[in-house]
Amino acid sequence: MTEPPKPNPFTDVSPYRPSDLPDVAVRRTGGLTAICIIGVVLGVLGLFSGTLKGINVMFGAQMQQMFGSMGAITPEQAQAQQEMNAAIAAELKRFAIANTILCVAQLILCGTMVYSGLKTLGLKEAGRKLLLAVCVCMLVYETGQLITFVFQQLSMSPIMELYMPRMMQAPNGDNQGAEKFGQIIARMSIIVGVVVQCVWTLVKFVFYAVAIFYLRKATIVALFHAADKTNPPKLEPV
Repeated sequence: MTEPPKPNPFTDVSPYRPSDLPDVAVRRTGGLTAICIIGVVLGVLGLFSGTLKGINVMFGAQMQQMFGSMGAITPEQAQAQQEMNAAIAAELKRFAIANTILCVAQLILCGTMVYSGLKTLGLKEAGRKLLLAVCVCMLVYETGQLITFVFQQLSMSPIMELYMPRMMQAPNGDNQGAEKFGQIIARMSIIVGVVVQCVWTLVKFVFYAVAIFYLRKATIVALFHAADKTNPPKLEPV
């Protein structure tokens, strides 16, 4: 009698292993993990700075008037500082609407970035799409934020150049060089502030551009699709 053919372990499916289990585990890439973590960190920092920005928009003028002359030595310096603070507060009112819109947008976008970054870490396709959309929106937001900041600083530059010399006058009345030095300090503070803001915005631009490019790569999209097939959504019992 002929013996029955033996099963081929390379072609036959074992009856003890479900056929729908994946053969290869789906894992995050290092680049995807880095993008998610950096996005979450930027989102948390943005929530913190946005909260401070909102407080400054609502109560900045009052705080300047309360604590603006604490470092003054002479009554003349205190008076000059109070006048400068009042002039700056009046100038900032011109940007109140723009700053309020930017503050609300920052809180919404940064909160969404934290949420979508955590979802993307879990290889959720909805999280990837949301994080991609937030990065695109952040490019638009950062552009508006930088333009508003530059115009705001330029509008305050003449005010600081006018009052800084008076604030730096010596108590003994020897004011030689005080005016020139005060103007230099005022200009340098504005220039340094604008340069720092531009560099920080450029760094964020680079991150968002890299994140958009990486999240749209075919291999990354396929990774999320494979993760969705590996972990199908659970159906709630009726």
